[in-house]
Amino acid sequence: MAVLATTMHAALNSTDTPEVHVFGNSSKPETVGSNMSHVVLIVAYSSVVVISVAGNGIVMLSVVTCRRMRTVTNYLFILNLAGADLMMAVFCVPFTFIANWLVDRWPFGVAMCSVMPYLQTVVVFLSAFTLVGLSVDRFRAVVFPLQPRLTPGQVLTIIAVIWLLAIFIPLPVVIFSTVDADSGLCIEKWPNDTSQFVYTASLMALQYFIPLAFLIVCYTTICYFVWIKKTPRQAENAKERRLALSKRKV
Repeated sequence: MAVLATTMHAALNSTDTPEVHVFGNSSKPETVGSNMSHVVLIVAYSSVVVISVAGNGIVMLSVVTCRRMRTVTNYLFILNLAGADLMMAVFCVPFTFIANWLVDRWPFGVAMCSVMPYLQTVVVFLSAFTLVGLSVDRFRAVVFPLQPRLTPGQVLTIIAVIWLLAIFIPLPVVIFSTVDADSGLCIEKWPNDTSQFVYTASLMALQYFIPLAFLIVCYTTICYFVWIKKTPRQAENAKERRLALSKRKV
């Protein structure tokens, strides 16, 4: 849910600047319609934050307190995913919303300008990679049901790898994020356009296209095995019914 607010922010500010991350909007609201749109955005952002905090909090509480939910997959994958969304709602969305729609600049200083875009990128990676891990785990359970499930140690290793990738891949965001002296915006200043384009394209592939490809392959295969392909027992029962029908005809 918290990622919805980030997507909303990116869509509404896609024409403000060519930088990857921009926190702070240079345009001032001057009309009644603009003021009304700000009210709508405040309500929308606040609703997303409240729903995200409440929903993810309930999910985490259910996994911890409900005995039937205490599985390895739920404890690690589901808690990891809910925690990432909760971090986005609490630490990322309010800062970017204040900077872009309330004060029209970045008021939190240079240090926070480096930390908040980095943390936001880390959270998106955590969510994307955790969804991939969940889809692969379900794929194994459906397609290869006779193989042993992942042990707690294996799942912990997967979660550790997810966190390491999510922490190290966005490090350039920390290095190149700064507050512009003229506009007061929090932007990324890269040495050249080529390096910025390569890194931005890499982030898009790692955050969206590659996880999406994994999800499509895994869940398409799961749907095929669940809805279309017959299990050996089902095929044996169908054969027995055909033999019984032939005997009755004779």
